[in-house]
Amino acid sequence: MSVPGPLGQRPPIRLRCRTADRPEREIICPPGQTVLLCGIEFRYDSPPAQRL
Repeated sequence: MSVPGPLGQRPPIRLRCRTADRPEREIICPPGQTVLLCGIEFRYDSPPAQRL
């Protein structure tokens, strides 16, 4: 069983947006960063702590 490491050790996420009137756009979001794509803001955070 693998356990994810700290946020800084996670790979970046590739986000793509396709709209009817524009070509597909793509952006890479590194861990801990915020990006804006097609008018939507994405933030790459660690998942919330699980409650037992």
